[in-house]
Amino acid sequence: MDSLIDRRRSRETPASRVLVVDDDATLRSQVASALKVTGFRTVEAADADGALTALAVNPDIAVVLSDIRMPGRSGIALAEELRIGQPGQRAVEVVLMSGHACFGEAVDAMRAGAFDLLRKPFRLAEIANVVSRAMARARARRQAARATEQARLEREALCLAAPVGLGRIGHDLRLAGANPVLTEMLGIAESANIADLWAQAPELRQELEPAVARILAGEAGQPAACLRIELPLRSGAGMACARVVDVRLYPVPDGTDASRVDAVGLACLDVTAETALLRELDHRVKNAFAVFLGLAHGAARHAADRNATDVVGELTGRVMALSRAHDLVKPAVGGRLEIAKVEVTTVRTLAEAVLAPFSGGGDARIALQGPDVALGPRAVSGLALVLHELVTNALKHGALSAPAGRVGLAWAAAADTLMLDWSETDGPPIEGPPARSGFGLRLLGQPNRGGMRLRTALDWSHPAGLQARICLSCASA
Repeated sequence: MDSLIDRRRSRETPASRVLVVDDDATLRSQVASALKVTGFRTVEAADADGALTALAVNPDIAVVLSDIRMPGRSGIALAEELRIGQPGQRAVEVVLMSGHACFGEAVDAMRAGAFDLLRKPFRLAEIANVVSRAMARARARRQAARATEQARLEREALCLAAPVGLGRIGHDLRLAGANPVLTEMLGIAESANIADLWAQAPELRQELEPAVARILAGEAGQPAACLRIELPLRSGAGMACARVVDVRLYPVPDGTDASRVDAVGLACLDVTAETALLRELDHRVKNAFAVFLGLAHGAARHAADRNATDVVGELTGRVMALSRAHDLVKPAVGGRLEIAKVEVTTVRTLAEAVLAPFSGGGDARIALQGPDVALGPRAVSGLALVLHELVTNALKHGALSAPAGRVGLAWAAAADTLMLDWSETDGPPIEGPPARSGFGLRLLGQPNRGGMRLRTALDWSHPAGLQARICLSCASA
């Protein structure tokens, strides 16, 4: 007996109890005492109502050992109620006892979900063995229920946290199981009919409705449908625009029949940022090619009496100036693949980027002075070319060609115009404009560079060196 008790105690934990239910107080007490001897903790109840009360206040009851025939509800009725109403994490196994159960009662007991049926009188070892096995099964069911609930919570957390819209469309065409990302993306609430989306964007019906209908009418193993759609979106400024979404529609199998489609699953990814970035990149690349071709053709037209090395050197310098300007106006892409505003470029930032290679290292031969005036993407490239041509001319023929020469660039915004003044001092004396107007000077003289209304006036009469005024419309800037 001692070894049996030790084995039972090692197998059971104090938190698992047995509820003994019998209207015969003497028999109930004897059974409870016998179970205590084998290491079980027990609770007693005189009828089914008392058993339900005990279960409500003692969540650690894992096994109910109940007589079949009792006043009021029978043990079979109690087993049936516990089978239906008890949550998985509080699963209870019912062992029924009877002194004269007929075959029909035994069948009913099994149908009600009873773990076993013990016939009175029974031996202590027999009842301890059955209760021990029932206890193990109840624990396994509770552990499985907890694991299932944990998995459900993890899936729900992932669904809520994912930057992807997730949900499903049932045969009633209602949106179900949608996470907040999907409802915000589609603009319709969970449980809404998908036809509400057609009302907002009728053009989507032609794209989405056939794919949804095909999946709902087919089998679970059919391939997914991948679409790219544009949803109407209104920005904070009230400007109408479109949200670009990649949609994956896939069959969700029925839980009872894996070959049957229960719903259409939706996985939607907002690719508006990437799409806008690609469009902007395409636009920028085409513009860059156009500017480069213009520089190349201009250099070629004025290269008849010059060697190839000089032409290549000048063309390379101009392209590098454009490259540095382009680096300053790249779009900012956020961590969630959302495009922010184009990074703000100021006059000082652009001037430092273009003029730095010519400033003579630590010797500040180029002085900059002016407020922080922002430049837009259209103005940056044109102004970068103008500054590059001015500094290149100063290096070859003007102030920067002399050891003591200096260059100053000052700017200010007045009304709708941004004015920049370029002044050279302590350079070689100049006697007027150069006799030959090369491509660089022609580039400076273009009055309307890319629609930016950028004008450059050159003054060769100042004895200290070249003076230039650059006027740029603030609308362009």
